[in-house]
Parts: sequence; structure tokens; C-alpha cells
Amino acid sequence: MENLFIVTGIIIIAYLLVALYLYLFQRKILYLPDKKLDPPKDYGLQGVKTLKLTTKDNITLTAWHYDACGPEQHTIVYFHGNAAHLGDRAYKFKAFIEKGFNVMAISYRGYGTSQGEPTEEGIYTDARTAIDYLTTTKHIPSQRLIYYGESLGSGVATQMALEHPPYLVVLEAPYTSIVNIAKEKYPFIPASLLLKDRFETDKKIGHIKTALLIFHGLEDNVIPPKHGTSLFEIANHPKHLILKDTVDHTSFNADELAFEIENFLSKL
Repeated sequence: MENLFIVTGIIIIAYLLVALYLYLFQRKILYLPDKKLDPPKDYGLQGVKTLKLTTKDNITLTAWHYDACGPEQHTIVYFHGNAAHLGDRAYKFKAFIEKGFNVMAISYRGYGTSQGEPTEEGIYTDARTAIDYLTTTKHIPSQRLIYYGESLGSGVATQMALEHPPYLVVLEAPYTSIVNIAKEKYPFIPASLLLKDRFETDKKIGHIKTALLIFHGLEDNVIPPKHGTSLFEIANHPKHLILKDTVDHTSFNADELAFEIENFLSKL
């Protein structure tokens, strides 16, 4: 009996230590930035300008902006995922530009050459800064904006659509919430109690009146496709869901993404 108490005590202590570790280092687990970001031309992006934007909390951000397609064209405001930097998305920006879209891509705080450390509220502030630059400084009307959220960025795009509705919201590999993702990956941990950054897209998307396009790969093991289909069911019309066979979390063909966006726009 004494041995049972000892073993039980060890298990409880180990559990508490794991829970404490996940709580203390959760942002190191969620956010995986690469801080070495080169100029756009080094990634094959010609005509893309590097901007330095300052947030309301005095953080200097790096953004990439392409506006050579003219003010009458839509601008895709791109909110990236939780890892690496903007250079890793250059192939997507190139595809969007070749399809005739302007592009604004904000590098979250702590990513690339942007200052600060990422948090949910901080990233929302970064996104607002990019949108404010487009609408206030560049005088682009919201009806010419498309918010594109990739993975983690899908929660950012959804929040921004609530605050500053664009013409279209595009979500690639979206999640219902980071809480639900954490529950799936760490079922033994009370994620709903421990998480600081929750990105609860499922509680927001039903309040968005903007047109919605969702992409999800059927072989996505990072964010299972059930998250995309659940969000689609909650969302308002007009909406369209594209599920792709043989596509995982990061293997969407950029030219196909650009084509499907253009095709959906033509139907609105």
C-alpha cells in the first residue's frame, strides 16, 4: 500500500510539472518565429516594398507591400502562420501578384525583423496597424480588401473581419480555436484553464457578414480538416469550402489558391 502511495505521488508530481511547463512556456510552443528575414527581392519578389510601421503600443513592424496592380484591384492582406517568416510565403505572394492582386503582408511582432514578442492581443494590434495603413494612409476602401489568414493567421483574419469588414475573408487551414487544438494534442492537460492566447475563431465567425472562402487539406495532421468544416457550417452566406485531397498543412499549390480566389470573386 505504501508503494502505491509513492507511485501515485510521483505520477501526480510529474503531471503537475508537465502542466506547469506547458503553462510557463506555452507561447514558446505556439509561436515559432524565424528572425532572419531578407529583402523581398532575395525571395524573387520584384516591385515589393519593405515598410516599417509603428503600432499604437510603439512596436516597429516590418511589412511587405505590393501595389503596382493599381488601386482598382483588390489588395490581399496576408496574415501568416505561427512559424518562420514572410520569406517562406514568397511563393504565395508571387502567385497572387501574377493573378493581378495587390498584396500587404505584415510580419507579426517577434517575427522576422519586427520588434517585440508575439501574443494574441499583440498580433491583433499588428494586424490593425497594417489595415490602418492601407485604409488611412493609402486610402484604400474596405471593399477593395481581402483578408487572407493562413493557419494561425486564420484567427487573426477572423478577428479583423469583425472589427473592419473587408470584401472577402479567405482562411487556409483554419482552426476552431487554439483551445480545441490544445485539447486534441494534450488531452491530459486542462487547456481551457491554462491557455493565455485562445484565438477562438468558432465564437466569432458566425458574426461575420463578409463573404468567406475556406481552404483545407484532407491530409492536414496539424489542424485536422474537421476544424475547417465546422467553421464553414457556422459561417454565414455567401461562403465556399474547398477541401483538397493529397494536401497537408502546408502543401497547397499557390497558383490554385490564387485561381480559386479569383473564381470566387467573380461569383460574388
